[in-house]
Amino acid sequence: MAKGRLINKRIWKSETLMDLTPTQLLLWIGLITTADDQGRGRAHPGLVRSEVFPVRDIGWDEIATTMQRFAEMGMLILYTDGTTSLYQIANWWDEKYQGGMAWARPSEYPAPDGWIDRIRYRQGNSVVKQNWDADVLTEDSGIDDGELTVSPSRDHGEPALEPAPNDNDNMNDNMNDNTNTQNHGAPAPDMPDDGPDKTTKDAVRGALEDYFAQVTGIPKPDTSNDKARRSAGTRWWSPLRSLAEVCDWDVEIAKHLTDSVVGYMRTRGLTITAPKSIQSIATAAYTGNAPDVGFKRELPKKPKKRVVRVVDSETGEVVEREAIV
Repeated sequence: MAKGRLINKRIWKSETLMDLTPTQLLLWIGLITTADDQGRGRAHPGLVRSEVFPVRDIGWDEIATTMQRFAEMGMLILYTDGTTSLYQIANWWDEKYQGGMAWARPSEYPAPDGWIDRIRYRQGNSVVKQNWDADVLTEDSGIDDGELTVSPSRDHGEPALEPAPNDNDNMNDNMNDNTNTQNHGAPAPDMPDDGPDKTTKDAVRGALEDYFAQVTGIPKPDTSNDKARRSAGTRWWSPLRSLAEVCDWDVEIAKHLTDSVVGYMRTRGLTITAPKSIQSIATAAYTGNAPDVGFKRELPKKPKKRVVRVVDSETGEVVEREAIV
């Protein structure tokens, strides 16, 4: 990973970031500078604190809430690989952002659904590339968009810090159009794995979508056009898939987790606009890193009922009624 990142000077005048507190702004800059070459990292608030605020007394709750706010602003993608909470900086490959990087090693963490990594690094006397020229490839270019290429290199080693382009104002401009998540939109097709088949997964996601709308009163997403479907993929379907994966595709556990997180966020006045709003807290709660949420992996026991005989207070007759025991 490169030892440094470029931060555009316009960050200090960004209207998008003006409402952030100084600590929140520092956290955003910290995520940029500590993310790996794919703009990715672990989202656990304790780990983020150790990376960004190693000597400052910043609480885990504040970090988790701020990262959730970044996600709702379209600046971060929060997701999980099933056991680990992760973040992806949304505009990482925008040429106004980190798109001017000359080298980028693979991430040790999986990409979020629909994301395309760009890889270019030296290996011995060769240069390994994947999707590096994806933005200029055409159908008749003769190169597959995902092809891994290896070409000879004239020198050895990888520079620790890439030289800055002449036009610094066009680099790292994460303030402009944070909703433009290049290379990310609706979830990618399901890949074969050891979990349920696609039909089962679709059924679980559909059930969670209905349930989330029911418990929050938020209407299900519009899917009438491509733009709406891309938004639904980012804000609804991908987070619901992550929620289901965390719960091993057990729809009842996932519903219970949704109830717990929604209740927790509402008692603290946190905004919920879509499943994306609860994603990071839900993952933390399931993995035991957010005990205040009050979630337990065991489903609440349903009350048992049995028939008992009682005396009716009005008639004096003995009648049978159901009682909870």
